[in-house]
Amino acid sequence: MNYIPFFDGHNDTLTQTLPQKLSQPTLFPLGTPKTHLDLQRALQSHYLGGLFAIFVDSADEEEADSAAYRTASNQLIMPPPLDHSLARQRTEAVMAQVLRAERAPQCPWRIARTYNDLQRNISEEKLSIVLHIEGAEAIDFELNNLELYYQSGLRSLGLVWSRPNIFGNGVPFERPGNPDSGFGLTPAGRRLVKRCNELGIIVDLAHLNEKGFWDAAKVSAAPLVVSHSAAYAMAPSARNLTDQQLQAIAESNGIVGLTLHVADLRPDGRYDPHLGLAYFMEHLSHIAERIGIEHVGLGSDFDGACMPEELPEVGSLPNLLKALQDAEFSGGDIEKFAYKNWLRVIRDTWH
Repeated sequence: MNYIPFFDGHNDTLTQTLPQKLSQPTLFPLGTPKTHLDLQRALQSHYLGGLFAIFVDSADEEEADSAAYRTASNQLIMPPPLDHSLARQRTEAVMAQVLRAERAPQCPWRIARTYNDLQRNISEEKLSIVLHIEGAEAIDFELNNLELYYQSGLRSLGLVWSRPNIFGNGVPFERPGNPDSGFGLTPAGRRLVKRCNELGIIVDLAHLNEKGFWDAAKVSAAPLVVSHSAAYAMAPSARNLTDQQLQAIAESNGIVGLTLHVADLRPDGRYDPHLGLAYFMEHLSHIAERIGIEHVGLGSDFDGACMPEELPEVGSLPNLLKALQDAEFSGGDIEKFAYKNWLRVIRDTWH
């Protein structure tokens, strides 16, 4: 391998490109020229794949707009809880479309259900889709459909998005903000973590508040994973991780997917892409120095965030590779960050 590929902890490309209503056509464009990620650019940039999120917005689909949750001071507040039936219907609609598309002749990507699947896809140069649900509102209280989703290929689950549900409480999009807000995991949330451990589903703690993070850390037997976040010490966003949380992730042999979202990288919290990659590198250096390069990887948030001007889409990943080289990370450390750390955590979590 004369290049260094990337495995990504989080993107929202499925959410951006697939209809969430069962009545709509089941076309499957894996991204478009207008999205941050599409299949052609991904393969050209040696993007191995990643955790592809299925996300259902709190607003009605025709009115979905994050600006609806902004205050007069341009801060984002907590959206209301999401209806379970709506979440389940739309989640299953997207999952069904992905499963249908995978059966098409000569499909250039595959759903990764096992670690061996990932290894085979890499050797055959096929992109890997790890099915991920962002926010567990589609999961019923008894966890019955979790079993069905697992059999359909679900291998990663975010307990919450930035809103409360029956399992826990997310953090508002406050910059500056405090991750220590609201209640922790409910008894149902703790059961969900344990059942995911038993099945071999990654438990993603992104968007979870600090109390919920520590509750999950107490009950989880798997490596702790936060798919897309950054360092609170460098930028005081409520979405970011304190040094104590970073240490707990390292002690579990887990991973932080470092986001490219500039508002969580900049100390001022602005949606300003200028010098965004420089801020990204500052966060990476802090996390690597604090807990080791072995516990951080890419968590881009492609198609769900404001990208740095130097890395506006997946085709710009060579710019990130150059930044890592310019920062004098060794080839071995770059490989760990780029893909090996994620593959290790997946190997240690999936059954």
